[in-house]
Amino acid sequence: MKNIEINTTITFDNLLNTIKVLTDNGIEADEATTVLQAIGYTLLDTELFPEQEEPATQHDVVEACRLFFNKYYADKMPTKDNPNYFLNEADIEDLEDMAMGQFPERAVDVLEENGWPVNDGEIEFGSDEFGWAMDTLADLAEDLLYKAGIWEE
Repeated sequence: MKNIEINTTITFDNLLNTIKVLTDNGIEADEATTVLQAIGYTLLDTELFPEQEEPATQHDVVEACRLFFNKYYADKMPTKDNPNYFLNEADIEDLEDMAMGQFPERAVDVLEENGWPVNDGEIEFGSDEFGWAMDTLADLAEDLLYKAGIWEE
């Protein structure tokens, strides 16, 4: 077998997609990050999920997620002058993905801007912090989808 040279950046989205492929192919969800970490060690000679030095607090992660949500959706909310929501199809698709537990790439940017570098391992897959972020975004997205009348109770 010949050597394969790889020159690419592995993004948060790449890792999420890889975990999905692993689970779709029979790897238990709680083992998928372990398998991915092993692949990182053996094929890439790198740690894909470095250990945290200082754990995030739930409050800090929730606030960072709220900042993300406000950054992208505050201008789409109704005002006293206009009671309509301004959600386009892409917004609705992103919100539905979040409500179903998918972590949007642009959320990573906001979390990193607010001191929680996801790709540097401060919020690692499968950690409490990751769960808090996923839960918060899912709750915010679901709430907005109901309020906008896109989803019905």
